[in-house]
Amino acid sequence: MKELYIKYPNGQMVIHVHRFFPCTQKRAKKLFSLIKQYCTDQAKEELCMHLFLLREYYRTQVETFGQDRGNVPADWDPGGDPAGNQSERKSLSRKATANYLLFCEMEVDDAWMS
Repeated sequence: MKELYIKYPNGQMVIHVHRFFPCTQKRAKKLFSLIKQYCTDQAKEELCMHLFLLREYYRTQVETFGQDRGNVPADWDPGGDPAGNQSERKSLSRKATANYLLFCEMEVDDAWMS
């Protein structure tokens, strides 16, 4: 998934997924509330898979000090340049994990939006 299209009553937006994620929880909550309301189930599934793969990619990058892709498919592109140093990889890994878990909560429970 390279782009996510969100069309809502007052307009539309295009999210460049590779540039937007991983992001802070504050930004993720705002975006996920729009996604929950206005995106198709297929778009939600594709984003969920992207967030899962991003989480796995960065987790493996932290564990192997940037030397391995782990279980992520070879043809999947995380977008952008890989993080240069270990502390940056750890930060991106934490954000990617938090984004994925928040998105999973969104699919199950509405309480996260409050």
